Amino acid sequence: GDLINMDGIKIFAPDVEQGLAACPGLRAVAVAGLPDPALGAVPVLWATVWTAGRAWHVEQLLARHQDIDTPVFTLSHYFKKA
Repeated sequence: GDLINMDGIKIFAPDVEQGLAACPGLRAVAVAGLPDPALGAVPVLWATVWTAGRAWHVEQLLARHQDIDTPVFTLSHYFKKA
């Protein structure tokens, strides 16, 4: 659903998405809960960052002469409760 319960804190994903979508340069914003054994769930953000009319990662790939059709980001680690 749209509600993320992080250690008892209720986070309504559409509200976060709406707030982030208002930030200049952010497009296609999505927030979801990633299951966490200690916290219940942690919010995760997916967004496209635009600069000069193109996505930031596309600009970076083009500058390095790399393929722009291959995914460049993976989620491999996130914060944990101290």
